[in-house]
Amino acid sequence: VEPSPAVREKLLRQIHASAEGAGARRPQTASEPERAGGFFGRWWAAILVPVGVALAIATIFLWSENARLSRELAQQRANLEDQKKQLNEARHMADVLEAKDTISVALAEQPGMPKGDLRVKYNAKMGMAVCDGWVEPAPANKSYQLWLVPMEGKPISAGVIDHGGPINPWMMKFPKGMPAKAFAVTLEPEGGMPQPTGPMVLVGPVS
Repeated sequence: VEPSPAVREKLLRQIHASAEGAGARRPQTASEPERAGGFFGRWWAAILVPVGVALAIATIFLWSENARLSRELAQQRANLEDQKKQLNEARHMADVLEAKDTISVALAEQPGMPKGDLRVKYNAKMGMAVCDGWVEPAPANKSYQLWLVPMEGKPISAGVIDHGGPINPWMMKFPKGMPAKAFAVTLEPEGGMPQPTGPMVLVGPVS
């Protein structure tokens, strides 16, 4: 049946109205995900940014703390090695002083030279000696130097006494089995010399 013109007009108006309503709602529907995404994005940023900053600070702190602990550990190891060295020297010194074949050499002052009193305990078999005593302060830019004078060959430096005064016992090492003819102290340029160049201040022959 052919619809009347009025019915057809009414139907077209309804279709047209429905299309306009759908078009008006479509932008709102499309914008919802954007609003939702923007909200959640800001929410995650508000959490992650402070967390990232906190992690960075914690990392820097831990790195600094680790570096400090490493330095302290290295210092403790160095102190331990130094204590071991001192302990070994003390043991060797005791061995030299207690050995029956250790000889004692007293060094006498030389005329016109600075005064002093030096004693050397020498063990040729061990190749070690212990020295202690005192000597007057050395002149400016000068040092006292102790020498082992062997039976044959050139004198061997036993160490430098920089400024004189009381001398704490110190241990010296020499080639093992070297017989000594004498011990002597000379006045040398500051820091000492490979071979004696200055006058003898103290001399002690090995009897």
